Amino acid sequence: MQVMLNPFSSCFKVTPKGTVNNNYTFNWKLALPLICLFILTAISLWRNLGMCMIQGVWAPEVDNTVKGIGLGWLWSTYNLIMIGIALLILLDAPKPDIYEWFDLRRVVKLTLSDNQILWGVTTIISEAGAEIALTKTPLDLPNSTVHLEIAEENLQIGAEIIQTGINNEYHTLKVKYTSLSLTQHRRLVKMLFCRPGQWKRNKTPGELQSLLLIFRILLKPRIFFNRNLEVTPIALAKL
Repeated sequence: MQVMLNPFSSCFKVTPKGTVNNNYTFNWKLALPLICLFILTAISLWRNLGMCMIQGVWAPEVDNTVKGIGLGWLWSTYNLIMIGIALLILLDAPKPDIYEWFDLRRVVKLTLSDNQILWGVTTIISEAGAEIALTKTPLDLPNSTVHLEIAEENLQIGAEIIQTGINNEYHTLKVKYTSLSLTQHRRLVKMLFCRPGQWKRNKTPGELQSLLLIFRILLKPRIFFNRNLEVTPIALAKL
C-alpha cells in the first residue's frame, strides 16, 4: 500500500540472501497487512455462516436477497486458507549454513600427511566441504590435513578433517576445504549445480491436485515436517 501511494519515498531493499540464521524468524512488516486481512475475512466468514443458519439459505425456499450468502462463505473459507499459507511462507526456518548440501555420491581418494591413502565415497557434498564414508577403517589420523581427490572429476582439493564418526558401520570423515582456487571452485560448482538431471522440469498440477497441495501445505508445512536438521560439517566447524 505504501509503495502504491508513494512509490519513490524510499529505496528498494532486497531480501538478504545467503545468511546464517540459528532461530526461526517471522517477517512482521509484511505479515501485518495479511494478519489484518485474515481477521477481517474471519469476521466476514463468521457473519456469513451466521446469516446462512439464521435465514435458512440451505432450505428449498430461498429468499432472493440472500442468494449470494452461500457463495460468500465458500470464498471466505478459500481466502482464509490462502492467507494462512501466505503467513506460513513468511516464517523463515533456521539455516545454520550458507551453503547448499547435495546427496551426491562421488569416489574420493584421501592422502594423509604420512602418505597413508584412504578411499571412500561422498555422502553429502557442498562448495565448502563434504562428508565421506571410508571403505576401510584407518589405522590412525596423524593430523587434520588431507589431500582430497575426486576421482570422477579429476579434481584435487586441500582439506581439513573437522569430525570423525561411524555411520551405518562405515567410518566417516567430515572435511572442510582449506583453499580453493578460482578454477577449482568453478569445477566444483559445475559438478554440484550443472550435472545432468540436477534440475528437473516441474509439471503444472491440475485443479484437483492443486487443491490437495493447498491442504497439504496448510496441514503439514514443509518448514516444520520436511526439513533436514542434520548439522553440516561447516556449521560444526563454526561451533
